[in-house]
Order: sequence, then structure tokens, then C-alpha cells
Amino acid sequence: MKKLVLGLATLSALAFGGSAGAQQAAGPRSAISINPIGLIFTVISAEFEHALAPSYSVGVSASQWSFDEGDEFSSAEVSYFSTDAKLRYYPSATALRGFALGGTAGFTRLGGSFENESGEETGSANALSLGVLVDYNWLLGANNNFFVGTGIGAKRLFVTGIAEEEGLALAYPTLRISVGYAF
Repeated sequence: MKKLVLGLATLSALAFGGSAGAQQAAGPRSAISINPIGLIFTVISAEFEHALAPSYSVGVSASQWSFDEGDEFSSAEVSYFSTDAKLRYYPSATALRGFALGGTAGFTRLGGSFENESGEETGSANALSLGVLVDYNWLLGANNNFFVGTGIGAKRLFVTGIAEEEGLALAYPTLRISVGYAF
């Protein structure tokens, strides 16, 4: 029985603490990044990710944008804010690097107002959200500290505060472009 327990413990150590685990321990385990292209369009988006294990990471992201347009006859303002918790699975057991599949859970707020000669209309909607993502990340530079991340996904909103028949989309695609620092 002792030999069986010792053998299982040795196999477990080899399976879970092999070279991928040693490689992960030597490199960065966290990354903070922003979307530099979004900044040009006044979309502020930031993300933090931390490797829990060689194959898994957790993170949090936030995005915000607003749009104001008007002339002498009418004006419109729209604002969007979203924050998500993320869990990513890296099949290659190199968290923060390479291909990842994941899920998100979060909160989204959309608000707006429209004013013309006949008056002003305002409204807002809050939503809980669930989503899926497919990402690919690179760690570049001499110390693997330059983080570049890309990805696509989809998010489903569970809206409160506005009637569904008013035309608010309940699902939409997501795009991720992140550049930052890994540590």
C-alpha cells in the first residue's frame, strides 16, 4: 500500500509539476494592459490578468466610452460602461502565453439622452452579462515583460431597467487588443 501511495504521489508530481510548471514559475505571472487603438476613438479599456496555475488565469477588465453629438436643432449623448471577471484556460499550460479559451461574468451600464425642439428623452439600462472568449497572447522582449493580447468573443446581456422590445440588443460580439506590461 505504501508503494502504491508513493507511486501515485510521484506520478502526480510529475504530471502537475513538470517542465511547464517550472517554466511558468520563472516567467511573469501577471499582466496589466490597455487597448491603445481604442484610445484614439476615446474608448478606454484596461485589463489585469494573473496566472493561478500553469493552465489557468483569472482577470478583470473594464471598458468605458461616451459619444456626444449635436447641432443647433438637436443633441445626443450616449455612454457605455462594462466590467467583467474573466477565467481563462491555457491548453498548453503556459498561462499568459499562447492560445486560451475562457468565460466572463460582469456588469454593463448603458445610458443616453436625446434632446430636440420637442423636449428631452433620457434612459439607461443595467445588465448582468455572461460571455465566452478565444484569445492569443504573446510575451515579448528580453525578459518576457512586453505583453500583447488579442481575442474575439461574445457577450450576452441580461437587461434590467428597460423593456426588451425597445430594440436593445441582448448579445453582441467582442474584440480584444491589449498591450501592456507583464510581471
